[in-house]
Amino acid sequence: MRQLHTRTGFTLIEVLVSVVLVVMFSSFGIISFQRTSKTRVVENTAAKLRQTYVTARANALAGKKNCGACKVPPATGNNCLASDLPLQAWQVSLDTAAKTSTLNGVCGQTGQPDNNPGPASTRFVMDGAIIADTLPTTLTYTLTLGGGPPATNVSTLYFRPLSGGVFPNLRAAQTVTIQISDTTISPVVRRSFIVKGDGSIGPVTNP
Repeated sequence: MRQLHTRTGFTLIEVLVSVVLVVMFSSFGIISFQRTSKTRVVENTAAKLRQTYVTARANALAGKKNCGACKVPPATGNNCLASDLPLQAWQVSLDTAAKTSTLNGVCGQTGQPDNNPGPASTRFVMDGAIIADTLPTTLTYTLTLGGGPPATNVSTLYFRPLSGGVFPNLRAAQTVTIQISDTTISPVVRRSFIVKGDGSIGPVTNP
């Protein structure tokens, strides 16, 4: 009589196929996790940088000023006086090479045109020293002026107090697009937001 043999193991081919499938799915999982993590870094950085511009505009519209830092000698103290330097703007500087952003207020010297910050102006913050915020160095930061000429350097924007608007004098149709990208993955992950000529700031979007 012919005996039936019961198979109790796997063939070599079955084992190899199983190993290949496990490695393949593991690789997909790792790639997906890395992309998700890097996307989150881009999104968080864009949101944080946008908040810096939002804070500058809000402080300018509210007329916030560190009167102690804007005193005209021999006046001293932290009380606000009529002789204090006038608030000119709140400033955001984005250094795309050093990958830092800086937020501070600006007081103008006596006789200097209001809302026209110059190199002789006094920089201040509400409390403590001016601190440059270090941004993730793995990301790329770009600033683009849209809406037509005149072309101007927009790495530093000054938000005017009380009346709003942005200096350098952007026309109503002009916008500054701030884009944050991670070029180490494909496709590239990008997030951006815009600052309009009237000083308003758009939401973070996926361009």
